Amino acid sequence: MEYLGESGEELIKDYQDVSREAIKEEYAGHVMKIFVLRESSAGVVFHYRANTSRYTLDFPVAVEACRNAGASIATPEQLTAAFEDGLDRCDAGWLADQSVRYPITLPRPGCEGNLMSRPGVRTYGVRDPAEKYDVYCYVDKIRGDVFYPPSVRDKLTLQQARDECVKHDAVLASPGQLYAAWRSGLNRCDYGWLSDGSVRYPVTVPRPQCGGNQLGVRTLYKYENQTGYPNPNDRHGLFCFKGKTQTHTDTYT
Repeated sequence: MEYLGESGEELIKDYQDVSREAIKEEYAGHVMKIFVLRESSAGVVFHYRANTSRYTLDFPVAVEACRNAGASIATPEQLTAAFEDGLDRCDAGWLADQSVRYPITLPRPGCEGNLMSRPGVRTYGVRDPAEKYDVYCYVDKIRGDVFYPPSVRDKLTLQQARDECVKHDAVLASPGQLYAAWRSGLNRCDYGWLSDGSVRYPVTVPRPQCGGNQLGVRTLYKYENQTGYPNPNDRHGLFCFKGKTQTHTDTYT
């Protein structure tokens, strides 16, 4: 099946953990900029929607959706900080205070909101919890590692991907875990299954064929309007997560 929708959900121009300095590298006959990713203690705000369609989450379901994605629902302050770092997303989403907002760094028709032609975080104010929108989630650092198993050569179905991660004493990574790993520098230009049935890949080294020279996490949608997840029987790569066990040292006196 050919998938028509691809989205760089969080396309960042100058994210705060990306060095302002750029080094030049020759690639396929073109000079391009390679941004160096620095480790940061800050987390990541990311847009999330149900696999069925746009604007299908009421407030309680939105909170649960972020939790199932390995994250928590973002606060207005976290979304504002993400906007100041360059987050641009023309999709209204729930926040923790039950308000609905979206960040626009590049004003354009259809995304004006209450700020018209000015950049900023658009707001619908506090809404009835029964109304339906998307949601903005937040994830901080994770205790563990997200990885693409190096032994995997063939593409796998969703169930095969789950089974493969088990072979590595791991589980399929959640979207939140992948975003956190991207924030820490994970770069893999290869679509992979995640625990919610979505298919994504992280880009920290921009290349034309890997996100159009943009940093971010790319999502493969089933439809051109950027909705729907791939069929579970389709074949893609995979991203696994292996948690780190916390060791305790007892001191006796």
